[in-house]
Amino acid sequence: MNEASRFRPFGIIDSLNLLDSILAKNTEIYENGPSQDQRDAIANCLLSTASYLSENGVDLRHLQPILHAVETLTERENNRLDPIFCERIRQGAPSRSLKRNQQDGIIAAIANHWLAHNADKSTPMKSRLAAVARLMQNSGLGDLDAARVRQARELVSQDASDHPASVMAGVIDSWLERASTDFGENEAVSIILPMVQQFAAASFHQQETE
Repeated sequence: MNEASRFRPFGIIDSLNLLDSILAKNTEIYENGPSQDQRDAIANCLLSTASYLSENGVDLRHLQPILHAVETLTERENNRLDPIFCERIRQGAPSRSLKRNQQDGIIAAIANHWLAHNADKSTPMKSRLAAVARLMQNSGLGDLDAARVRQARELVSQDASDHPASVMAGVIDSWLERASTDFGENEAVSIILPMVQQFAAASFHQQETE
């Protein structure tokens, strides 16, 4: 973390460029390293950013929340867990991750369109759900089967419109609507799946932690 002390000899532009290089190096570690290296990279990014801001006029008192997060990451290695970061909002299972909610929104939107326009309605619903799960299997949306597709559809149908899963479903619905207009409703899913795969690769690069 000694990188954070490098900014003082430079002007604001040069020090900003230095900060960018430090963030870039640690981002690569964060995206590809094991968990401990990822935590170190996060701490390095936070501490370097705080140091840059402090040495360019920001009151150190106003950076205490950032420094608190760095200290928490460091103290974790001494088995000291900060209650601010450990407290749960409510009793029971941990909240679903944003990644999982967004994945389910994508799954639900694609499944609903495919079931409405492509599925063989003479087959049982479980078979139809399994078929659309296979269609999305390599799109970066996690392990898919009929049960996962059913749960995703139920989540989006039951939650508020501002829930992350519903918001993402709305985005995919707009893609499907545009693809339907340009290529036809029966082709829309196959048209947007490569877009979904690219989105997932960019947004879901970290393995999901439940």
